[in-house]
Amino acid sequence: MKKLIVVLLVLIFGVTLIAGCGGDKSGSDKSGDSKGGTENATLIGEWEYLSLYIFSFNEDGTGYSSVGDMKNEFVYEEKDGKLDIGWVFSGEVYTHEEYKYSIKGQELTLEEPDGSISVYTKK
Repeated sequence: MKKLIVVLLVLIFGVTLIAGCGGDKSGSDKSGDSKGGTENATLIGEWEYLSLYIFSFNEDGTGYSSVGDMKNEFVYEEKDGKLDIGWVFSGEVYTHEEYKYSIKGQELTLEEPDGSISVYTKK
């Protein structure tokens, strides 16, 4: 039963991020500061897509993602313009996903390894 729940959660988040596919914004994204990486301080807070999908990043490297009423916790680490998100289930990290990301103003753009892009707006 645990495995089924884990698989369902991974599928739901995969669909969530694929649903946010958009055009490439090359040339208009700013990926990081003058030191080469996006500062966590700009990532901190809640980011929303279609008033349904939310990513929330805390200063301590934890956060959550929610789709409607379903909420899942994660831990994250930022390195060289990439986010390593470890999804937490029953208090343990069960899988990691790596996303390229950039922040421009009030927009967080997440790019999955398959190239699909989701753009979230800061709440």
